[in-house]
Amino acid sequence: MRLLGTLILPIAALASFGCGPPDPETLYLDLGCPRCHGFHQEGNRYGPSLKGLTENWVSAQTVVTYLRDPKKAVENDARLKAQDRNYELKMQPVTGKSDEDLAILATFLLTTE
Repeated sequence: MRLLGTLILPIAALASFGCGPPDPETLYLDLGCPRCHGFHQEGNRYGPSLKGLTENWVSAQTVVTYLRDPKKAVENDARLKAQDRNYELKMQPVTGKSDEDLAILATFLLTTE
């Protein structure tokens, strides 16, 4: 019984520190998105608003694809190319996060009104 207790307590402690999927708002902050898109996704002079993305993005996967290689996405999409001309700073590829994490962020952004 003592052995069982020594195993359960560390596992319970780890669970309390959030070993589940990352919080999308935390991902947004950790990736530095507010610098160009605002703390509430409202946009600013450096980047467009991220509200109402469902008008132009068909799925979270298309957003993830864009986040991984924004330059390529802009080159292949007339709408993105036109929008890109409005901002001096260009979106940089997102690195250091898994596709699963980016899908969580993308889903969050697609549901932000």
